[in-house]
Amino acid sequence: MNEKMLNTESFFEKLNLLIKNGDWESFLGKDTERKNILLKRKNSETLFCPLSAVYFFLTGREIHRGSFIFKELTDEFSFPWWEILEIAYAETACNVSRFYDQKLRNRLLGTLNLPLEQIKF
Repeated sequence: MNEKMLNTESFFEKLNLLIKNGDWESFLGKDTERKNILLKRKNSETLFCPLSAVYFFLTGREIHRGSFIFKELTDEFSFPWWEILEIAYAETACNVSRFYDQKLRNRLLGTLNLPLEQIKF
């Protein structure tokens, strides 16, 4: 795969590199209803979601979105928007208008060394 292209698998590879470099910490948000997965760089108060953290890791630029579509990831890395949407729903445990993928959420949690959730059918 081209280094300038992302998909779900390469996103997880980059997220794994990001967390292993030791400059980032991950945690669950305090909003008990949504349980957002968050990251921040050491010595910084800026909060990132996994998608925006990987974008920062790759580009050095911050993006903050109020939506689930990260157009920059599609434009700059040809990351399919539907894969971004799946990850964004899993990051926030969002069940509005559709259900998030619990296995994908657990993959995010596991990659970031956070407690896994019980999968409900």
